[in-house]
Amino acid sequence: MTIDSITIRNFQSLTDVNLSLSGLTVIVGASSSGKSAFIRSMRALAGNRRGTDFITHGERTASISVHQHGTDPARAGTITLTRSTQTAPNSYTLIPDDPNHPLAPKAEFTKLGGDVPPEVSQFLGIPTDQLALVIASQFDKPYLLDAPGTEVARVLASLTNAHIILNGARESNRLKLTASQTLKTRSHDLEAIQARIPEFRALQAQRTALDSALALIDSAQKIQARVTRLAQLADTVAIAEQRIPALTQQLASIPDPISIDAAAQRLADARSRLSTYMRAIQAVSDAQRVVREREAQLSVAAEEHNSAIDAARAGMQDIAQGFRAHFVEHSTTMDAGKLEVDEAARLSAQYMATLDS
Repeated sequence: MTIDSITIRNFQSLTDVNLSLSGLTVIVGASSSGKSAFIRSMRALAGNRRGTDFITHGERTASISVHQHGTDPARAGTITLTRSTQTAPNSYTLIPDDPNHPLAPKAEFTKLGGDVPPEVSQFLGIPTDQLALVIASQFDKPYLLDAPGTEVARVLASLTNAHIILNGARESNRLKLTASQTLKTRSHDLEAIQARIPEFRALQAQRTALDSALALIDSAQKIQARVTRLAQLADTVAIAEQRIPALTQQLASIPDPISIDAAAQRLADARSRLSTYMRAIQAVSDAQRVVREREAQLSVAAEEHNSAIDAARAGMQDIAQGFRAHFVEHSTTMDAGKLEVDEAARLSAQYMATLDS
């Protein structure tokens, strides 16, 4: 990847810098013109420099941005580090050029601590341990010349991939130490077990004695079960012996077979007579039921007869009243009580004819 432009705002003396880069860019200028500040801004971006002392005096916010491009679309875009003296959070902002990038259109990282977000390091192509990134200024000591041998070995191993061998050796030593400690622990365990071996030498004899004891216990349990069964049988025999005299007396009181046959015949005769009595009782019951039904029918007929009589009486009264009204209306005699027989007969015939019609 190639960084093609850098933008710096309010970083020390660099208040507003826009710089385009090529494959090789040489920055020259008078003393105190900002060359070292430019190098420090690159360090701040790559290493997440903390604090706010580098913010230009009188300003509240500083920012450093780089834009890079290359053959890998996943690492083409803009990275910006922002620091502020206010409560606004300090952050890295990543804006990929590829709209299909997983972090598109923009990703912002605010919980930084003292580390660079892995996404930012990967985007910039800087290893997380920063061993491959060296930014030196004119007042810095020669790189690695005065560093301890272990640091030199670590850096050279990282640059040549020899760190894989060193890490393997370190892991081997760790595993060797762990195995040694485990072996020591197991040796102590073995000594403790060997010290207790005499305690178990008589174990076989004790097991044989235990088997014999278990066999004796099983035999004793079977014998105990047989004794219990025999005791129960003895109790049964004793009870039977106690009941023998009573049973003998009961046998003596049983009648002979002839008496039993006669009693059975008398019982059969009694049952026959009882059956005859039951049939007679049933016949009487049926007769009583028929009588009750006849009484009910007579009661209904009497009610109907009384109703007919009442109706006849009412009819006769209506006829008598009709006769009287007809006689009064059609009689030539003024006094109905002195009506002549012929006229009464005539009026009666006339009234009956009226009723028939």
